[in-house]
Amino acid sequence: MKKQSLSVPTRGRTLDHAAFVYDFFEPILLLGKQAAYDQQIVSLLNLEESDRVLDLGCGTGVLTRMIADQLKTEAGGVSVGIDAAAKMIRVAGKKRGSDTCRSEVVAAESLPF
Repeated sequence: MKKQSLSVPTRGRTLDHAAFVYDFFEPILLLGKQAAYDQQIVSLLNLEESDRVLDLGCGTGVLTRMIADQLKTEAGGVSVGIDAAAKMIRVAGKKRGSDTCRSEVVAAESLPF
């Protein structure tokens, strides 16, 4: 998919304005439990190395990357995070992009997958 530099229309809100401070404030707003919640989600997914996972509303891609770290490119595994906020996706791509972790500007209301 082509990377977009602008946020896309959505019926909800985008958090473009918070993209550069999101990783700092999210753990505070979740009372320091974000990492534990994310670990529990990853363990409940019972991932196989070849799984293909779509993370809707990925923000800066923390969970998307945790999922991707359980996958193997050679097995076909990939974790794709989508968010309508282009600034969030830019941060996710810079901080968390890898062979098994991609981020794209997409609204959940119009999935191209």
